[in-house]
Amino acid sequence: MPEIFHHQDSNVSLRKALSQSRLELLPEEIRDDDLARWVMDFDDLRSRESYDRSSREDSDNHVTWALDLVVIGALQRQIPFYFAALFQVGRQWKVSESAIASVESASSLENLGTSARLNRRLIVGLADERNVEELNERWDRDAMEALSSILRSAGEQHLNRVREARQWWTSWREEVRSIRGQVDRLQEIAYRPPERKLWREVSRFLVTSYKPSPLRQTLEASGMRFAQDLTSSPGLPWANSSLEVLTPLLFLGMSFGDFHDPFIEHFFFEWRHILHDLRHEVENGESRRIALERLVRKYSQGEDPFAPYLPLGKPASEALRNLVLEHSLGGGQNSPWLATWRRCVEFNSSTALRVPIKNLRDRDNVAAFARGADCAIKESLPDEIRPGETWEDFVQRLFEVRWILTTARQLVQNEANAKSWRLETFATLVAAVASALNVAGYRLDTPEQHRLQELWDRLHGESPWSVNEW
Repeated sequence: MPEIFHHQDSNVSLRKALSQSRLELLPEEIRDDDLARWVMDFDDLRSRESYDRSSREDSDNHVTWALDLVVIGALQRQIPFYFAALFQVGRQWKVSESAIASVESASSLENLGTSARLNRRLIVGLADERNVEELNERWDRDAMEALSSILRSAGEQHLNRVREARQWWTSWREEVRSIRGQVDRLQEIAYRPPERKLWREVSRFLVTSYKPSPLRQTLEASGMRFAQDLTSSPGLPWANSSLEVLTPLLFLGMSFGDFHDPFIEHFFFEWRHILHDLRHEVENGESRRIALERLVRKYSQGEDPFAPYLPLGKPASEALRNLVLEHSLGGGQNSPWLATWRRCVEFNSSTALRVPIKNLRDRDNVAAFARGADCAIKESLPDEIRPGETWEDFVQRLFEVRWILTTARQLVQNEANAKSWRLETFATLVAAVASALNVAGYRLDTPEQHRLQELWDRLHGESPWSVNEW
């Protein structure tokens, strides 16, 4: 029975032993690389212990403390990918190198001959004794050629995989070298008195840490899969990421003590918006996620429920209003279908627009104005239906307020439009558009002449008035 010896080395920890065993999985070029060791030796627990210790020893050094939060937080988000990618690339590299060595060994004349002879017995029973010697010679020759071709093909495949791994390794080193250079630069600046340059370097470092890695995109395109970032959030990733970025910067800005600095004022303005978005995420995030999942299941076959209601398609209806309500996810956010549709039916109500006079006997010209009116009505949905208001009354009100009133303002308040447009021309336009929309399925009435006259006079007057008065 073998004798077992117990040996304890106080200088070797379990962590070091495991780290050393991991290194054996990598090619020698990667094992000896300084950047690879920097990634593999990254230990967030040890970094935080050193950070806590330094902060206790120098409690007044707020800049260093905030800077540690920035650097450690960013590295904890980036390093796991580069650590995993290192072993993915290294494993492919080393496995293919070992396979190439085995192929070269098996491709020697001696090994090819041995392999052919060992497989010869498979065909001996298929021939009579007179042809055995001739058949053996032919078999050895053909088998060696076939095995040589197979091994040569396998060797080329593994050579290509090694070349691919080396290209990935080059990209890996370039990206990690950039990260380490930024960290070293921040550490160097941190030892100087606080200065504005530190802000620029910290901002650049944080923004860079959120940029997608080209290496990751390449590896995932080749079939590799990596765990998602632990800091990502399915609800509102932009707000959470911005909060993560701005929190250390907040402490960093406070360390300068100059709260009247314009940069600090702009910073707190942005901070206010981030907190506002985060509050909305807390209040509506889960309900939005559930509603969106339900809509995805409902329209999983690629159907776009808003497609029939594109400009000059089906008219605005109660079904469309209900559809808009269904796709409103709360907190001011829309489903992807509703967001796309709203961009298609967007109506520009700016009074700065120039509205040219066109021949209203031309159907294309009338259709162009009718398209704007249709978009103005649909863009207003869901809006609120007043007590006792029928759907026809509701749509008529939207037509008058959202398009007739808006267009009249554009014609009157824009100096270029006011010189060319007259009430009679405007009344003709309204009648033509109402008729075109009715052909498309609406049931609209053209406002009477005295109402258009009243609107025209009010817009030209200086006395204040409300929409409800018209």
